[in-house]
Amino acid sequence: MTDDQTYIKEAKLAEQLNEDQRTTRRRRNAGTGPEYVRIGRAVRYTREAIDRWIAQRTFRSVTEERSQRESPDCENARGRHHD
Repeated sequence: MTDDQTYIKEAKLAEQLNEDQRTTRRRRNAGTGPEYVRIGRAVRYTREAIDRWIAQRTFRSVTEERSQRESPDCENARGRHHD
């Protein structure tokens, strides 16, 4: 962790993604959202984890997206992609 590490609240992440906070929470509960940090009862996200999660969902075409989802060695469709 760097000194300038910023932790983002779940509500702020939902706002940035232009979605309801319940959707963000459901993704976290299902394990399909960005990696998070729990500090006591608080849930926080790092910018790195959010950017990584978004990058895993960035495609050049629908065909590329479909091939990622159908690939047996890639768990991207369930939100977990191992580099």
